[in-house]
Amino acid sequence: MTATDSGGRKRIADLRRAQILDAANACFSREGFHGASMASIAAEAELSVGQIYRYFESKEAMTEALCEDFLEEWTETAASIHGQANDVVEELLAIARYNAEKLKQREGVSILLEFFAEAARNPRIGRLVERIDETIRAQVSEVLSRSEAGALAPEARVTLAMVLLFDALPLRVLKDPGVDVDQYLLSLRPMLESLTKS
Repeated sequence: MTATDSGGRKRIADLRRAQILDAANACFSREGFHGASMASIAAEAELSVGQIYRYFESKEAMTEALCEDFLEEWTETAASIHGQANDVVEELLAIARYNAEKLKQREGVSILLEFFAEAARNPRIGRLVERIDETIRAQVSEVLSRSEAGALAPEARVTLAMVLLFDALPLRVLKDPGVDVDQYLLSLRPMLESLTKS
């Protein structure tokens, strides 16, 4: 087999994997992690169950892959935001905007809450969610470290920033699908400014 053949097969495998993960994401969001079956994921992907198993041994493996893909996307996004932001508040607002864009569609809220619910029951998924949180928290901590300390202890500042940027909005959108996300983002500025100034 030539290098060209090998590269072509890898591209096809990557495309198939992405197709399956898109289907899993849709099914988990619509049916829940436990409600979604391998058969429903296969139907969504327009593949056979056997083809699904060639790439993923279980729904847990798909969830792990979705989390890994999110971490990769987050790392690239955080680097891009850092390169473009003029100051700490703008960088934090850009992070909030990134998160809010994912939540503007109800599917984004559903899949996020589904991961959280499964993390509470399944230690393997729980560790993945913790890893994602640690990665994002480290980035937010680094951004805040470039600002004035303010009255709060460093860890308390990071925790409050995580609540404002990531934790509060999904529940608000779930409870009130008509919430004005753009207005929420505007309201964040004074709160973030208070976190980054003495």
